[in-house]
Amino acid sequence: MNKRACRGFGRAMGSVMAMTAVLGSALMVMPQAAHAQGVRSYDIPAGPLATALNRFAEASGIKLFYDASLTNGLSSQGMRGSFGTAEALSRVLAGSGLAYRQTGEGAYTIERAPQPNGDARQLGPVRVEGGSAGEGTGRADASRDPGATDGTRAYTTHAVTIGKTALSIRETPQSVSIVTRQRIEDQNITDVGEALKFTTGMTLQSVGGVYTEHSALSRGASADYQLDGINQSVDSRAAQFDLAIYDRVEVLRGPAGLFRGAGSAGATINLVRKRALSGFHAGGTAGVGSWGTLRAEGDVSGSLSESGNIRARVVAVAEDRGSFLDRIDNSKYLGYGTVEFDFDDATTLALAATYQDARMDYFYGLPAYANGTLVNVPRSTSYGTPWAGGKLENLDLLAELEHRLGNGGRIKGTLRRSNSDRSSQTLFSGGGVDALGMQSLASNDEAIENRNTAADLFVDTPFTAFGSQHNILIGGDFQDYSQSTFRRAFSGFPRVNFFTFDPGAIPEPNFAAQPTATDIVAKTKSYGLYGQLRVKPVQPLTLIGGLRASWRDVRNFDRLTNRRTSGPDIKGEVTPYFGTTLEPLADWFVYGSYAEIFQPQSATTVQGTLLDPITGRQVELGVKGALMDQRLTLSAAVYRTTRSNEALVDPANPGFSIGGGKRRAEGFEAEVNGELAQGLHVTAGYAYTKTKILVAAVSQVGQAYAPTTPKHNLTLWGNYRFPAASALSGVEMGGGLRANSDFYSQIGTVRFAAGGYTVASALLAYNFDEKVKLSVNVENLFDRKYYTKVGNATANNYYGTPRSVMATLRFKY
Repeated sequence: MNKRACRGFGRAMGSVMAMTAVLGSALMVMPQAAHAQGVRSYDIPAGPLATALNRFAEASGIKLFYDASLTNGLSSQGMRGSFGTAEALSRVLAGSGLAYRQTGEGAYTIERAPQPNGDARQLGPVRVEGGSAGEGTGRADASRDPGATDGTRAYTTHAVTIGKTALSIRETPQSVSIVTRQRIEDQNITDVGEALKFTTGMTLQSVGGVYTEHSALSRGASADYQLDGINQSVDSRAAQFDLAIYDRVEVLRGPAGLFRGAGSAGATINLVRKRALSGFHAGGTAGVGSWGTLRAEGDVSGSLSESGNIRARVVAVAEDRGSFLDRIDNSKYLGYGTVEFDFDDATTLALAATYQDARMDYFYGLPAYANGTLVNVPRSTSYGTPWAGGKLENLDLLAELEHRLGNGGRIKGTLRRSNSDRSSQTLFSGGGVDALGMQSLASNDEAIENRNTAADLFVDTPFTAFGSQHNILIGGDFQDYSQSTFRRAFSGFPRVNFFTFDPGAIPEPNFAAQPTATDIVAKTKSYGLYGQLRVKPVQPLTLIGGLRASWRDVRNFDRLTNRRTSGPDIKGEVTPYFGTTLEPLADWFVYGSYAEIFQPQSATTVQGTLLDPITGRQVELGVKGALMDQRLTLSAAVYRTTRSNEALVDPANPGFSIGGGKRRAEGFEAEVNGELAQGLHVTAGYAYTKTKILVAAVSQVGQAYAPTTPKHNLTLWGNYRFPAASALSGVEMGGGLRANSDFYSQIGTVRFAAGGYTVASALLAYNFDEKVKLSVNVENLFDRKYYTKVGNATANNYYGTPRSVMATLRFKY
């Protein structure tokens, strides 16, 4: 890291810390609802929950009412520090699956947290000292998010919101994985790509830069993105902010056609932002790591009014991330703010804004030999040069209005605007390495602008019929997305010896003198209406049916040729969804689901018409359950996905296409998440994926259509905190691994193959108290050298990151 970058980071880090201190002080002195009856100091050790609740009642002077059987077998992580009554009780109950509500002056009732489905909705208003904090469950500092994981110390959650209706993972008839806030902090994960690497069945592939430059694959197909349940643009680079602003990452594997319409059969990744908290919270981090990496975070939240009906949260990040690649430096600065207004006990308006400025040096991977042999060079090898570099600016604005109905239902409308501006100058490989080690070079000067406006409105409500409670969801969404791409290229460099040349000595091209290679504006408008009905004909059985109708208009304008084109358009495309869950035993569900999705194609026939969309269908069967009072969740599933009408080369007219291609993916997935024993939190997943071409050219039939997806994928992470009464009180130890089997890329008859690999990681941390923690994370513990992605002879072959170390100091108030 150079001196200029150091000075810039120092100023930014100072700003982050100053923001945390100033806003924290401001919120602390405001007359908050959660402090209206005074803040007390608590020192309650970890142990049986019943014991912790008794000690809390004695220390706070309040009365607690609950059935003693509720706490059987449950433990509390304890709580130390100064808090208002409601916030302190939230911390004692964190991760227990129990909730509270105020039932009188100085009186609170403990109940099982609501299972967020049609049978059990919110507990009703939670009264904190001095006024109403609105509805909530007493978890995660009374955030309005029913699935909030921030502050719970858990590796699982009571609800997921990827399907609009808040449901437990067990009641969702598809495979779902959650990366909770605690896992994000334990593993020191700062970007979406790193989080997905430890997610069951996910394959991550670099596509250019260090920040936000990943392509996610699942079940042999690409993944789509959502932000708080709102469909994001097709350019995933515009969807990925730093993880500091998110409460959790939800991953639904398989099609999500009910809420997306056109899209992929791989997975949908829902990034759920942090919400404003009713109780005061302030925290931050300062970290230093390998290759000169520096990072600072600040996070402050609390009430802005005496009644607690106005809440705010601000998050800031400054990072200068070093790289193991030669002449590659990256930095980013982020600011996030949200404010929530309760107009009354039933209606809340939330406003949020996020801005991220990232500077990066792009790297499009190493070349290979024409016969498919990968090069064996130092992992630091790159095409970085002083004149190359890039900038990515993201701005996201959100307005969300929610009205909670008296029967436990809700009406919610969301409007989102996202802007992404990316510019870069890059030197990269222009061809494969020949027998003498020679290769050509190429370069680009490009600018890409993305604009995305999205809206969603739905009604989600339970109703009673035939003696049982059911649920209906009806809604609609809209998306207006445009992308402008401008590119100039230069490839007049002399050929170089790949193994000996110095990229830093390559002169900067005069891009202004080069002809424009690309100048295109693409605009897409999409609309959709959707509905879902969940009925319980008998108590242990739930039947689910859904339907979506989608419309899409595509318009392209090539400014070089002054040519306008349209399509592929969609008019009223219908995608159904069916599912069922059966609860033969308490906390155990058997399920089955059928989902469809479609994907428009741009290939044309000899008659000049566009091919009909690719249609995808998935059947999934599985079982989900919970042990240890729902603190440990387990799941296993088998699935088969078919994709029909894939484009094929027209044998009579090779320059055109015909439909009729068919592909299949099938596999098995299993996952375990939660608290395996007191203080021991684990997450583990295994995925077997097999893809096959069923109908295509004769030479392709029977081959894998997604060979870059490993057949076998294993992830494991565990974290153990020693008991407070032990000699190692305050110490945490963690470790994990990621293992993939062989994978390859097939280009014609040439195969670019990479061997399987296993990469280990480790954590050692010490908690000075409940407020301050020092942790050291080590990635690639044994410094394994491996390829994480393979592409072709020209480029897109990437080494995995060597061993790296990151030391982080965390503080919370």
